[in-house]
Amino acid sequence: MAPAHRTNAYFFHVRHGRFEPDEEGRQVPSREEARREALKQVGDMLAEAGTDRWDGNEWQMFVTDENDRVTCTISISVEDR
Repeated sequence: MAPAHRTNAYFFHVRHGRFEPDEEGRQVPSREEARREALKQVGDMLAEAGTDRWDGNEWQMFVTDENDRVTCTISISVEDR
């Protein structure tokens, strides 16, 4: 019988002018996989937002585990010069 793979709940919260909590979270096998998922989500969100949605404010995604501990933070700021 194959060993069961344990997954953990991670939550991908966004702050861009206002806080947008991830109420559902995702089950992923490790912190490293949660970080990869966060980077993928950030890339997808940036691609969908386009350049007209940037106002110079910092944009953040932070990942928390099921105990509400921050495991990863991604911060992005775009400024026209």
